[in-house]
Amino acid sequence: FEEGLATVMENDTTRMQVANVALHRGEALNMTQLNDPTIFYQLNVADVSYGESALLVQALVKQFGVGIIVAYLQACGWGQPQAAALQTLTGLTPDQLLAAYVQGRLGR
Repeated sequence: FEEGLATVMENDTTRMQVANVALHRGEALNMTQLNDPTIFYQLNVADVSYGESALLVQALVKQFGVGIIVAYLQACGWGQPQAAALQTLTGLTPDQLLAAYVQGRLGR
C-alpha cells in the first residue's frame, strides 16, 4: 500500500500503465508478491508491482474517498498492523481488496 501511495504521489503513470496491461492480460500479482521486498530486484516485475499497488490505492480512494488514506496512515502510526488497518477501514482483507479490484468490483 505504501509503495502504491508513493507511486501515486510521484504521478508515475508509466508504471500504472504497465500494471494495467498486466492486469488485462490476467497477469496480476497477488498480495504475497506485492509484499515481497525481493520482487524489486526483478525490474520487469517491479514496475508491475509499483503500478499495481498504485492502481489499488487509486481504486480505494475512488471507492472510499481520500479520507481513507489519512485514516490508514493514522492507524498505522498508532501501531495497528497494515493489513489490520486496511481490513478495519474497508471491511475486506488485503487479499479480498486486491481480488475485488482485479475483478472490477472496486473503485471503477
